[in-house]
Amino acid sequence: MNGAFSIEEVIVTRGEHMGFTNWSGDLNPLHLGEEAILHGALINGKVSSCCWKKFGDGTKVTSIKEMNFFRPIRPDQPFRVLLSDGVPFIQHGILYLQVDVEILVQYQGREKLTCSGTLVLIPPAK
Repeated sequence: MNGAFSIEEVIVTRGEHMGFTNWSGDLNPLHLGEEAILHGALINGKVSSCCWKKFGDGTKVTSIKEMNFFRPIRPDQPFRVLLSDGVPFIQHGILYLQVDVEILVQYQGREKLTCSGTLVLIPPAK
């Protein structure tokens, strides 16, 4: 990841995961049982929360340009979210930031890139 970035440690508990599974109605076997894989939407929600902490309350994630998962993330497995400072651009008179995201997870004693992508957000008015 180029430029300055922030790091946020995140964990999704099995209880949070099952609550989201029940709420969403997504009972895909991949998301159930001991070897369950977290829902991408739940991970994206945690990434959005990291954006709020980095850029301030009122930050609006307007789109996920892309999010590529290379390895699964499981409930109760800590992961680190890295967010770039963002590249500003103006469209239709609105200031946006394009922010690069990387998610790192410990696998077999080494931290590995698990997911990367790009978000577009509107920072809070100052």
